[in-house]
Amino acid sequence: MYKTIKVKKYPKLDTLIGQDTPEILQSIFKRFPSEKNTNNKDSILSDLNDYYYIDRNYNLLPGRFVKLIDIKDSYNIHIKYRGFVIDDDGYTISLKTNRNVLNVSKRVVLTLLQFTEKDKFIYSLKQM
Repeated sequence: MYKTIKVKKYPKLDTLIGQDTPEILQSIFKRFPSEKNTNNKDSILSDLNDYYYIDRNYNLLPGRFVKLIDIKDSYNIHIKYRGFVIDDDGYTISLKTNRNVLNVSKRVVLTLLQFTEKDKFIYSLKQM
């Protein structure tokens, strides 16, 4: 009898800092021009100051606050979910929102992770 062991991959702080999240979102909005996307773009970009895009190949640590941008309808991109990560199995993210627990497929959302003061402190120590 064989067992498959799945190893979770978590993103490193160095890779998060190096990317430009607003630039990634701008390129998505540029690919799908519509009136709704134009109206949503400014509010989304202003709302995501300390957030960094996480590729769906990475797992999220439980307890982290994330915002999920819905890309199911590519001509109406908007922030649909926000909450604390309970579990990430590689395919779905379990979130604790204000009222309930949600399971969201990673295929239909862009994941944006909040960069906390603790993360900034750890990153500054690594730069020394």
